[in-house]
Amino acid sequence: MMAGKDGVRQIIKAFVTVVTLIALTGRFGVIKATLDDLCRLTRGARNTIGPAQFTDRLITLGIIDEILDVDLHGWTPVWDRETGWHQYTPSSNSTTPESNKSVPVNRPRLAKLLGFDGVAENALDATQIAPADLRAEATQAAATSGLSVGMLLADITQQYAQTRPWLTLHPGEQTGVSSIMPQKRNPTGLVRLRLLASTVVGSATGFAFQAHNVPAGMHDYKPNGPDLVLRDAAQMFTALAALLPTFQFDPERALEEVNAEYSTTTELADVLQREADVPFRAGHHFASELVTYGRAHRLRPADLPYTEARRLYADTATHFGLPSELPLSESAFHQALSAEGMVQASQGLGGPQPAEVARMLAGQRQALAADQGWTRATRADLLKAALQRDTAFAALQDGGR
Repeated sequence: MMAGKDGVRQIIKAFVTVVTLIALTGRFGVIKATLDDLCRLTRGARNTIGPAQFTDRLITLGIIDEILDVDLHGWTPVWDRETGWHQYTPSSNSTTPESNKSVPVNRPRLAKLLGFDGVAENALDATQIAPADLRAEATQAAATSGLSVGMLLADITQQYAQTRPWLTLHPGEQTGVSSIMPQKRNPTGLVRLRLLASTVVGSATGFAFQAHNVPAGMHDYKPNGPDLVLRDAAQMFTALAALLPTFQFDPERALEEVNAEYSTTTELADVLQREADVPFRAGHHFASELVTYGRAHRLRPADLPYTEARRLYADTATHFGLPSELPLSESAFHQALSAEGMVQASQGLGGPQPAEVARMLAGQRQALAADQGWTRATRADLLKAALQRDTAFAALQDGGR
């Protein structure tokens, strides 16, 4: 295939690259398996209404499988086809030294034996520029996942500040007890996983600093490539996979949390506009007055007196020059303020309505299945190339005897 010491060096370099590619497929396999576990978890929480918070305050609601779909939707594109795997597979082997020599190296044949999809033709880009670019993309994909995992864990950890949380970990390997406070159930699994997520983000950031401002030709950013960062990411996803089955949902408590706040009052304004042609600004003003009254009297939305609602609406109608009678019956008024009514009435793309969530999850599962199939096929191709390579070398060795 090639002659001389330069050829031997290039073969060794190529084998290191192939080993890195095989390792990458292993990391990807772990990540995809965890996403599959998250898919299964959504089935167990189907159509369970729960709160969605912003700045530590309940502002809206959703169903739990929709909330978990956020993480699936966030991670799947990040690792879609393994962060543009095709960018890694053109072989840079023999590009720089052999491109300028008279030795006839069959680079396409060499690339095939090494398991690459093709060859990288631009010598400077393939050996000096692309290694930094592609490794940075892979490490940033890991960092993005670390950020999303951290946010998910922060939302769950927040539950432990409540006396009656709606999402916790089942007591066991992922929890611990206090040596002095018997009432405590420490979420040690969450703490360990958050540390791993921080490690992933830190490792990816460290690689960016390592590769920053380095002249072409230097080796600062080349040893180990992105594998160390992806190793940390794989450990993070493995720990997440172990944590997911311990999630405990309390549907009744989650619904109680939603119904204790006034996040559904936006739907009341929507209903007034949709059903009675009340301008949204007027409906929003009325809903805001209801919130002020309800909180001042320590009432939940379901406990708001219909007579007070009629009075507050009459005041609002006078201000906006509208008929003074509330155009909703008592049952319709309370239905508009209920969490169930808000979810069922949702029509938006990507909303919490069960049919829309089912559609999104089905799409995520389909994409994940395709990626898992791709991972298996890619690993099989690399192993097949290894067998062909061994056969070719054995033939050369036999011919030299």
